Amino acid sequence: MPIYEFTCQHCKRNFRETASIKDKKAKKISCPECKSKNLQESYSTNSPKSCSACSSTSCGSGCAGCH
Repeated sequence: MPIYEFTCQHCKRNFRETASIKDKKAKKISCPECKSKNLQESYSTNSPKSCSACSSTSCGSGCAGCH
C-alpha cells in the first residue's frame, strides 16, 4: 500500500498514512491529532532522508538525530 503525506487544515499537523487508493479516494483518512478529514496532501520525492546523527538513510536505531 502507498504511503501518503498530509497536512491537516484544522490543526496544521503533518503526518504520513499508509492507506489503499480506495480509502484515500473515499476520504476515509483523518488526522491522528484532531480527527479532522480536512486534509491537504503533500508530495515528497520519496527519496530516503539521511540521518545527520548516525549517517544512515534508514535509521532504525532510534537515534535522536532522526526525530
